[in-house]
Amino acid sequence: MTPSTPTNPHDYDSFFTVRMRHIEESMTIITAVDQSDWALSVVDEAQTLAAQFGEELHVLHVLTESEAIDLDRRNVRETGKSKGRDGLAHIAADVASSAIDTTSDECHAVGRIGNPPEEIIAYAVDHNARYIVVGGRKRSPVGKVVFGSVTQSVLLNAPCPVLTVGKEITT
Repeated sequence: MTPSTPTNPHDYDSFFTVRMRHIEESMTIITAVDQSDWALSVVDEAQTLAAQFGEELHVLHVLTESEAIDLDRRNVRETGKSKGRDGLAHIAADVASSAIDTTSDECHAVGRIGNPPEEIIAYAVDHNARYIVVGGRKRSPVGKVVFGSVTQSVLLNAPCPVLTVGKEITT
């Protein structure tokens, strides 16, 4: 738990000492991935960053509510049973896991359900992220970078620095 800001000016030294110890002890690198082949490249960059800082890497995939509902309906048709939110979050974690090309104790696959930018940011806050790593892509022939709505929302609202991994689109 992060200490609250002191009201007495004499308490600032201990506040900052405790806050810095909290930051130093528990930071993570968070990367958010989709189901594209390019997710492997995003995770590779995040693994490099995590190794440089000696931090754990959490690979996150977020299913939107509509994706979760569609998956659950499909599962009910096929098996007669609902997966439930925990089962669907596990499926999202499996997607994240598929983007990890190595087995490492410092790399964790995580699945969540909800609004992707909000879930990514909430997860980063909950896990004291040092960086968030996301994919961005060039969409125009003149090379103007246009980020997707998830990437743009994370860039604008993240509580920490965001690294975007670019992808060239060949035409």
